[in-house]
Amino acid sequence: MAMIVSVFACKTKSIAEAESKGDVDWLEADGSPEAVAALGRLADHDSKAVDALNARAAFDVTAYIAAWSATVREVAWGPPTLRAGLANPSRAEDAASVMTRKDGHLAAFVPDLEAALVRLSGGQDNVAIASVLASAGQPGELAVARRLEDNATRGAMCRGIGSPDASADARRVLMRVPAPSRDNESCIEAVLKLATENDAALEWLASAAEPGLLSAAGSHDDFPCARLKGVWSMALRARPAAQASMLTVPLLNAVKRCAKAMDPVLADGLARLPHTRGLIIGAVDPYASETNDLRATCAALAPVASGQLSALVRERASEALTHGCRAFR
Repeated sequence: MAMIVSVFACKTKSIAEAESKGDVDWLEADGSPEAVAALGRLADHDSKAVDALNARAAFDVTAYIAAWSATVREVAWGPPTLRAGLANPSRAEDAASVMTRKDGHLAAFVPDLEAALVRLSGGQDNVAIASVLASAGQPGELAVARRLEDNATRGAMCRGIGSPDASADARRVLMRVPAPSRDNESCIEAVLKLATENDAALEWLASAAEPGLLSAAGSHDDFPCARLKGVWSMALRARPAAQASMLTVPLLNAVKRCAKAMDPVLADGLARLPHTRGLIIGAVDPYASETNDLRATCAALAPVASGQLSALVRERASEALTHGCRAFR
């Protein structure tokens, strides 16, 4: 009887006790997040615990959580476990999901994250990978640019850049790459999100972005009319007259959706920016209902309608005055 009591007295009863004893088997059998975290701490000096965690990583994301914690503690066993996860297409998203966005330790994993994104380019199971890569900051700039250049990874990379934790560096890369590297609906959404939240991005959209992005800003309901007004207030001043033919549809889209907000911008352009008059008149649809909201534009249109404009533009202006602006005469 005394021997039986002694055996039960020695049995491990808690995670803390198992960790203090170095009882890897007990912690592995328990399998709770707390037990796996304890295994991670034991792994700092116990190869058996490392082996247990590597085996567990095949099915349990908490093993990667322990590996990331070890990486942050700068313990040698952590990074190899994470790299093995990122190299496994079925586990890469789990491995990336535990990595803290914008953490300085991400720099060492940029090649692994980029390679994982390439491997998973054919599906949608890459959200965490793309967002972590986009959050890596300056060390990830070249990788971000390469993934934007690649049509297979462009959409995923833009979704990462559009995520809340993306770095300012990744966002600048999106604006800096050639226009074909933004040719994706997810990239358009990312640009519009940035321009909604950031004045520097708004200025870039107005002055340097491809006309297709200006057109998207005008037609996307989630891009605020107040921001659209700011875009065109700058664009009419910044864009050269030679671009007018490419800007007519983008401006028409903006007027169609946000006529009241755009009205003072158009009126000011007609009065103060002679090189924009043809563009502005081309964007005023004489027969569209939104022209009823262009009170200031109609007032500014009459004095310039008979000026030094092409015959086609004068005809358009005359139609606007006769039909769309008749309520204000």
